[in-house]
Amino acid sequence: ESLLAEEVGKTDLSQRAPDDIPQRFESLRGYRLLPAGRTKNVTPLSLAQMATAILAITTVKPGYAGLAGKTMSSLRPVGGVEASFQKCVTLGSAVECLLQNPAALDSFIELRVSDSEIYTNAHGRGVITYRSVDGVLTAYYVHQNARSLFQSGAETDFDPGDLISSAVTETVFYPPFFRQIISELKREASAPPIPLIIDPRDADEETRKQERSEE
Repeated sequence: ESLLAEEVGKTDLSQRAPDDIPQRFESLRGYRLLPAGRTKNVTPLSLAQMATAILAITTVKPGYAGLAGKTMSSLRPVGGVEASFQKCVTLGSAVECLLQNPAALDSFIELRVSDSEIYTNAHGRGVITYRSVDGVLTAYYVHQNARSLFQSGAETDFDPGDLISSAVTETVFYPPFFRQIISELKREASAPPIPLIIDPRDADEETRKQERSEE
């Protein structure tokens, strides 16, 4: 959470509010996309959870981060798996690949993500540009409702400008962003284990939530 706050803190002219990322993490917990409960702040995140948290940055309003993370992680590749980045079946798995596969990250140029409505009732699009033996390639990921775009060969005549919106917003991630996360993960892995200490305030809040759910 703190690492993401630092890395994306200057993506806006006015800078993000101090509680922007914490609000996003709470929204993700509400969708059960991140650990919840009294141990939420001491439970290591899985790669899938990290990928979802990263993609949740793309939406403007922090309160929509849970929905954005769920939607963006499930985007599927235009042209099917064979036309995707590293044969990843979803955008979420492509981000996971960048976090754990050094060769994939070395080939990676940029990731562009938008939660705008690209097609009717279909929000979200991801674009990964990368190097391969065939030169510089682009893999597109779109909403699962765009079924006709998942057929093999659909990527050959895919027009990224063919969308219903006249303007969209995008968040762009470059290699240093992922390298910084990987570096921090390695540092944490090599550090001595830290005793799990649960903040009493978290315990009280979870108790109140449980009591409200039972009313």
